[in-house]
Amino acid sequence: MSFEKVRNFFGICSNGKTCTIYRFGRAQMAAVFFRRGRLTCTMDVGVKMPLLSNPPAIIINYDEGGEVSKYAQREREWEAKGRRIVVRGLCGSACTLYLKSPYLCAEPSAQFVFHASYFRYGKLGTAGDDPEGNTYMLQWYPARIKEFIASQGGLTATPIYLEGRWMQQLVPACR
Repeated sequence: MSFEKVRNFFGICSNGKTCTIYRFGRAQMAAVFFRRGRLTCTMDVGVKMPLLSNPPAIIINYDEGGEVSKYAQREREWEAKGRRIVVRGLCGSACTLYLKSPYLCAEPSAQFVFHASYFRYGKLGTAGDDPEGNTYMLQWYPARIKEFIASQGGLTATPIYLEGRWMQQLVPACR
């Protein structure tokens, strides 16, 4: 029976060691741990053993934001998958929802931009205030970010920038 290594997946064997996951045939998977060329642990993979994956990080270099619901959905999906989010540049508007993620980190060049939520009537139509949107956005932020926004006068049409010294105090740094 042939087997192939399943990329980026690792597990914990019954002996507490990290092991590589291999796929046998179509569905059956097994965890295998080798020490000095000798097989020391095998076990079926199923509900018995949690898989620890190491998915690639999401890199944000420039994101002006967009529709809040799409960003909220993306954040929930990435958090459920344990996706690391690395902010290297501008993360504005709806992009700031990612600050909720326990897997987010910021590099020194990162910049977060907050503003009041608004409706856009049609693709090129006028914008209108959206107080419910502001409430929705604020509920996503950690307490320290909410306090920062409040200290700057709250969400208004005037952008609030979180960068430099303040950002380094409020957002986890990438290591």
